Amino acid sequence: MEEELKSLIELDLLKLFDMEGAAEEERVAFLQRCMDDIFAAVVSRIKEDLPEDAKQEFNDTFKDGVPEERRIAFLQKYVPDINEMIINAILAFKKSAQGAVVAIEASSDE
Repeated sequence: MEEELKSLIELDLLKLFDMEGAAEEERVAFLQRCMDDIFAAVVSRIKEDLPEDAKQEFNDTFKDGVPEERRIAFLQKYVPDINEMIINAILAFKKSAQGAVVAIEASSDE
């Protein structure tokens, strides 16, 4: 699943931003920034949707050093549609990025 999500992110973004020919280091840094933005959107959505009594548990569960098994158990309990949420965040990011590129291209044509 992780590889599928990674390729979904990379698929069009490098082409969309004309970075296919960029140096490997630049492509990796660009994709990392994209993934950070997507991750932030997912975390925000999770926090919005959590019941109040689970919000502190979320904060405790996602501190540094907490075992991955505990994080997975939390997500399975409170966010069973996490994969769909991630895919929707990726698609929303890509749609927003496409809109930005179109707007930039339109303003440069004027």
